[in-house]
Amino acid sequence: PIKSSAASDVYKRQGNNMVNIRQLQVFKTLCDELNFTKTAEKLNMTQPAVSHVIGSLEEEFGVRLVDRLNRRIYLTTAGKLFLAKAIRLLDLYDDLRLNFWAEKEQQPLRVGSCLTIANFWLPGIIKEFNETCPQTPLQVVVDSAAHIEKLLDDNEIDLALYEGVVPSQQFYAENFSSYEICYVVSPEHPLAGRKAVPPEEILQQRLLLREEGSAIRNALDSALWVHNLKAEPVWTSVNSQALIQAALYNLGVSVLPEIIVRRELSEGRLVKLDVAAEPMVNSNYILYHPDKYLTRPMRQLIEIIRSSRGKA
Repeated sequence: PIKSSAASDVYKRQGNNMVNIRQLQVFKTLCDELNFTKTAEKLNMTQPAVSHVIGSLEEEFGVRLVDRLNRRIYLTTAGKLFLAKAIRLLDLYDDLRLNFWAEKEQQPLRVGSCLTIANFWLPGIIKEFNETCPQTPLQVVVDSAAHIEKLLDDNEIDLALYEGVVPSQQFYAENFSSYEICYVVSPEHPLAGRKAVPPEEILQQRLLLREEGSAIRNALDSALWVHNLKAEPVWTSVNSQALIQAALYNLGVSVLPEIIVRRELSEGRLVKLDVAAEPMVNSNYILYHPDKYLTRPMRQLIEIIRSSRGKA
């Protein structure tokens, strides 16, 4: 009989232990749940089966991926690196699975948008896209910057219209517009009409702010951080209109995009404060994974977004 070569033996041994998509899905779910029992329940598996999958991965790569301490699960440094690679592979697999027939116009296109973009840019973008690609259904999610980032990271949307600092270098980012953020008050407010108000004095006022994780709040917090300052709002809202109304009733100082309060400013019902600090500007970006398969409708949507520059 002919003996197999050493290389062939290695190939066979690796083939028997080859990592598969299901193992990566189990590992990713364990990283989300940080609990073997919850992972097993979520995946309709037994707990020993989950443990076996993780053990097999650790044996295959010769590293400890998770630590089990006091009945809690912690990712090791190697586990965190492995997770980043696994997520990328799972995203590519999802693209293959979901986009196999992607060139067909009926394939849904999933878009996420931050709130200010959704108010001032998105409607015109969607209208033009619907006229250009009438056969392609659009699924739109409008939410905070933090949630839109998570949806994109989890491959639950194909493309994001994102405001503020690009959250991660793992995304392809292309700037398409921007907007100014300003401090606004009622004309009756004590600071109205003052020149070069120090940021420290602003923070002594009643602050009416967007929630943490929103693009507008992130811009404010970053601007204050440069001066070693931190905002302590008396009002926090996910709704900018609620903050506008509060400012109109002279309940405090609000920080909002200038385009949102443009009418109130032009009518004199609100005034911008002259603050002795660098202007706050949020850039608007198209974000997607660099490995994302760009279907014809998605490429068309990106071109429409590019052409929307300055149309707020």
